[in-house]
Amino acid sequence: MKHIKISDQESRSGIMSKEHVEEAVVSMHRNGVLALHNAVSTASIDRLYAKMLEDAEQVKSEEGAYRPVVPPPKRPWLFKDILFNEMVITVTHA
Repeated sequence: MKHIKISDQESRSGIMSKEHVEEAVVSMHRNGVLALHNAVSTASIDRLYAKMLEDAEQVKSEEGAYRPVVPPPKRPWLFKDILFNEMVITVTHA
């Protein structure tokens, strides 16, 4: 799998360099997958992770049927940089 390190400037602006876009598109066509490091803020990941751990503890303590732990589909757990990531959209539409 191809790994592309997104610069802090690219991450802040939501716009990847032309070179990174080309590299990502080639990887998607060749492998169907790639990792864009630094494309999502660690703050968003940390907040979502903490919420999902909390939910997992609650599910674990409940009796009965299996229920998967999924990201909550409501505010304040919807993050633009995860759900509407401009860099991912650029790559998938290129």
